[in-house]
Amino acid sequence: MNKLDFMNDYKLGISNIINFYFNNPKFYLVSLKSTKSTTQIYLNQFNFSNNKIRKKLFEKVILALFLLAFKKWLYEDSTNSGAFALIDKGIKRIKTSTTFFEDLTYKKK
Repeated sequence: MNKLDFMNDYKLGISNIINFYFNNPKFYLVSLKSTKSTTQIYLNQFNFSNNKIRKKLFEKVILALFLLAFKKWLYEDSTNSGAFALIDKGIKRIKTSTTFFEDLTYKKK
């Protein structure tokens, strides 16, 4: 959610860039790589008690959730409530249907 808040002032510019590169998948791949690295940095704050395959799967689920919220945020009004609600509902759905969050423990510094 913080990433969406930081980009809020530039929403119109970002939507124009994405609409311009709509036919060029290279832009989406670069964006996906950047978002994936952001997700990995965030998830590195936690210990994952299960195997690495489940951690990678969890990464991809969180990444897909963020990309869906990003798409909704891009064409939404200034309140961004729909994108944030999508993230909240997505996390609740992940919690109820999987055990991904039960496998996470916060790393103490």
